[in-house]
Amino acid sequence: MPGFILIGEKSAKLKDLDIFTETFNSLGLPLEKVYADDIAVISGETPYIYIRGAKTPPPDFIIPAFFGDNTYHNRSVVRMFESIGVLCINNCDCLINTGDKLKSFQLIKKHAPYACLPKTMLYMPSIGEKTITENFSFPIIVKIDHGAKGTGVSLAKNYDHLIDIIGLYRKSYNDEILLQEFISESAGVDLRIIICGGKYITSFKRINEKCFKSNLASGGRLEFFTPPDEIINTAKAVGAALNINLGSVDFLLGSKGRYYVCEANSMPGLSYVKAAAKAGLRNPLSDIAENIRRQVENHKSNIQ
Repeated sequence: MPGFILIGEKSAKLKDLDIFTETFNSLGLPLEKVYADDIAVISGETPYIYIRGAKTPPPDFIIPAFFGDNTYHNRSVVRMFESIGVLCINNCDCLINTGDKLKSFQLIKKHAPYACLPKTMLYMPSIGEKTITENFSFPIIVKIDHGAKGTGVSLAKNYDHLIDIIGLYRKSYNDEILLQEFISESAGVDLRIIICGGKYITSFKRINEKCFKSNLASGGRLEFFTPPDEIINTAKAVGAALNINLGSVDFLLGSKGRYYVCEANSMPGLSYVKAAAKAGLRNPLSDIAENIRRQVENHKSNIQ
C-alpha cells in the first residue's frame, strides 16, 4: 500500500508537495496526496479507513504536511493512524510540540538541557517594564507563539516600541505573544539542519542582508554549510525531545562560536532541494526517501 502525504486546504496547492511525491515515486516509494478532511476519524476495530466514504486499506506510512492547517480534525486523523499501527513520519505530539514555540523551548530545556536557548518570556499584561528590563536588553524580538515563515516577528527598539508592537499583535493575531533575547551577531543569518529518522540529512545557512529575519520568505538566500558535529548532535537531541521524525532545527549564530536553538519545524519547506540542484549536490530529498523506506521496512518487520 502506498504512503499518504496528508494535506489541508492551505498546503494543497504548494509545489513543494508535488516535488515530494514525484521524488518518492521516482525512487519506487509510492506516495500520494490525500486531503485529511476526506478521512473519517473512527476509533474502534476496523481493517479499513474511509476516504470520502470509500473503504480503503490503511497506508504503510503517512507524512502530515498541513502547513497551517493543524486543526483538531487533522490532528485526530494522525492520532487514528497512530492507534492502528501505521508508521507516522511525524506523530501528533510532534505537530503540537513544533507548532508551539514556547512549549518546544520548555521540552528542549527538560530533555536537552545542554542546548543553548535565547531567553524567552511569555508576555502578560501584568508583567511590568521593570521585569522586562531586568531580563532583557533592547532591542528584543517580539513574536507570536504559533507563527511561521517569519510572520508575526518584529524587533522592538525600546519599551515604548515594544508596547506598540504588542498592541498591534493583539489586534492582528489570536495568539500568545513571546519576548525573546535578540542575538545581534545572528541578525539576518541562521543555520537550518534537516533531520529524518534521527539522522542528519543536510544543513545550510539562510542569509538576508536586508532584514534581521533570515527566513527565505522574507527575501533571504540559502548557502550550504556543514556545522560542527556537536551542533549536529544537538539538533538530533532537539529532534528527539520534540518527537520530530522529519523536520528541521534552526540555530542562531552567537559570539565566540556559540549556537542557540531558535526553533524547530516539522515538514519544513523544500527550497534547499532546488538549491542543491543548482549547486550540483545530491538531492537531499533522495536521502530522506531512502531513510523513510528503511523506517517502513523496519516497522513492518517489527509488527509481523
